[in-house]
This record gives sequence, structure tokens and C-alpha cells, in this order.
Amino acid sequence: MKSLIESRAFAERHRFSENQFVRDRKLPAARLVLFLLNLVQGALQVELDRFFEVLHGASEMSRMVSKAALTLARRKLHFGAFVEINRVVVDSFYAKQHVHRWQGMRLLAIDGSTALLPGSDEVREWFGVVDEAQPRPRVIGRVSTLYDVLNRIVVEAHLAPYRIGEHELALTHLERMNARDLVLFDRGYPAFWLFSLLHTQAIQSCMRINLNFSPAIEQFVGSGELERIIDLRPGSQARAECRRRGVSPEPVRVRLVRVELKTGEVEVLITSLLDTVAYPHQQFADLYHQRWGIEEGYKALKCRAELENFTGKSVHSVMQDFHAKIVTTNLTALLAHQAQSELPISERRHAVRINFSHALARMKDTVVRLFTALHPHQILARFIDLLRRTVEPVRPNRSFPRRKRITMQRFPASYKRCG
Repeated sequence: MKSLIESRAFAERHRFSENQFVRDRKLPAARLVLFLLNLVQGALQVELDRFFEVLHGASEMSRMVSKAALTLARRKLHFGAFVEINRVVVDSFYAKQHVHRWQGMRLLAIDGSTALLPGSDEVREWFGVVDEAQPRPRVIGRVSTLYDVLNRIVVEAHLAPYRIGEHELALTHLERMNARDLVLFDRGYPAFWLFSLLHTQAIQSCMRINLNFSPAIEQFVGSGELERIIDLRPGSQARAECRRRGVSPEPVRVRLVRVELKTGEVEVLITSLLDTVAYPHQQFADLYHQRWGIEEGYKALKCRAELENFTGKSVHSVMQDFHAKIVTTNLTALLAHQAQSELPISERRHAVRINFSHALARMKDTVVRLFTALHPHQILARFIDLLRRTVEPVRPNRSFPRRKRITMQRFPASYKRCG
């Protein structure tokens, strides 16, 4: 990655050049990128001072760069720089690591969320607001991620205006998938045009579907059968939507799987995995439960990496902060994966895994040292050893009622933490 952010081609693609940073000698492009990757969460000037102390190994307090200089420098750096860095990190992970798969397939999930954004006029105009009738309507952005639930990797992430729906953002993730992927969707996503599109592109999927989605689903629920293979046919509205999107309206062969929860509630999954021998219906309850990994991924981003803790009030800075934290979270996941693979066989009652919250917390400043040290392998070895010694038990079949009303921590610019 260090060679990437210092390359001329990279600079040309993302709006900056060596000449643009001549006057900012203490904050050249690579250093600016590294500062934004360092999980910036506190008061901006405090973060800058700390960054340069870590960078130079200084034991005394110093003032190398002001926050005004940072504001000027970051205007020259397009947020697409972090999107490209993330793609390099993700592709390198799959090329070099022994990754976890389900039945030989990469197990991905797509889900949407929202992010509370700074309330400046520029951000408000671009992203939009909700609760417009309220005295202080909230500025909200729509988030969508393509997430590898077994390896904790954010394959791709988007932050878009709130008016753009989850279906539209899900479409943008398709180019990052292939025929060796199995994609999990929540019940907000099923639509005939999406089934048809995934079928055309040979992408395997499994979705939870509403019990009243169509007469065919209702009939299956009423039958009490555990599974059934059907030719799903579009209604008149679905055919019109297919024509609008340029998708085939021809019937799609799918498999319906009945899952009964401990509460007695019935769920129906609709999947492209038609082979009942290779994929028996008993596997699907556990398979779909794996989708919970993306919820944990959002929790790590929002609560641990403080995704909504932005360092500026412009659209440009919001997008930089968002994608920078995606990169750092993925770098942490990559190192945690390596540490996990080196854990000795445990004689404990339960299997153990790396404590990801601790790993993300320790990534602060470590990411700076990793990319600036003369001997980064020593730092890397110490960091992975630290992760190996901070584990938590994995207790299977645990479940808790989902808390839907959670007061999230907010980050007003006037009340940033001092350290």
C-alpha cells in the first residue's frame, strides 16, 4: 500500500500532484492519507499533534501542522484514493490469504444502514434530511456494504444521498461478485428483477422473503413442506419493472426452504442453490444466521471505529473520513485473520477468536508505525502477538432479543474529545 499511495499514477488519478503539495512539505500526499487512516476521532489539532509525535518518535509535545493547513491540503485529495486503496487491500487479502469459505464459496452479505452526518448547508443539500417537519431535521446518508461475513472484510462500501434506495446501491456491488460467491440478503431486498439479474450473472443467492410475497410463497407456507423447487413467475408490475431495468421477465427457477425458529415463527428462504443433495435443507437455518455477521460489521464501524465521527463539514471531508475508516477496519480484519490462523489448538471448553474490538482500538497509531518504520515486520510481529493474547470464547447457539431502540453516541464538532 505504501508504494501505491506514493506512485505517480495514483496521484494523477486522484487530483493531486507533487507540485500541489510543494508548500505543504510536512503534509505530502502519502502522509495526508496516513493521517486520515489513523482512526481520527478526537479534536483535530490534538490528533494532528499526536500523529506527528508518533511519526517522528517524539517524546516532547510539538506543533508541526495546524488544522487549517490540513483543511487546505485535504481539498486536493479525492476520496477515491481510499476507495482504490481498499480495493488493493481486499484483492491482496483474497490473493494471499487462506480465506474462510462456505461449501467452497465466498459468503457475502449485502445490507444497508444510515449515517448521521454533519449539519452544514453543503452536506444537507447533497445528502438530504429526514424529519423535515422537526425544528432540527437530521442530515442522513445512506450506507450500503458488501461484506464477507466469515472473514470480516468490507469488500465494498458506499455512502450516498438518503434518497437513493438500498436496491439501487445493491446493484452497484454486483461488479465485485462472481460465480464463486453466495450472497445473503435480508427480507427487504427480494424482488423478481433482482432474482432474474442474479440468475443471468450466475451469482448464487439466498434471501429471506416475506410470507405474502406472492401466491406461490403463500401456497408453500400453507403446505407445511420443508422445501420446494418452483419456477418463480413475475406479475404485471414485476414485468413492467423488468422492462424498465432491462432485465429478462422469463421465469426463474428457485428453491423455497422453510425454517422454523425456536419461537415457533416460520421463515421462508428463497435460494438459487437447487441441488438438494449438495445443500440439504438442514443447512439453511445456520447458513442464513451467518448474515448476522454484517450487523456485527456495522457495529464495529459505528461504535468502535466511530464512523459518524467526522473531521470536517464538507461533502469532500465526509467522504474521505467514511472511506478511510473502511480501509483501516479492513486492515485490522486482515491482521486479526492472520493472528487467528496462528492461535494454538485450544483445550478450553469453547473455541476462541481474536477480540476484534480490542484489535481495532490498538490499530490507532499502529497503522502509522506499520507504514513508516524502517523495520515494519518487527512491529507487525509484535502487534499480531498482542492480538493472539487477547481472545474471547465463541459460545455457539447463543441468542438475545434484538434491541431496536439504541441511543447511539453522537459527535458534535464543538465537543470532540481531547485525547
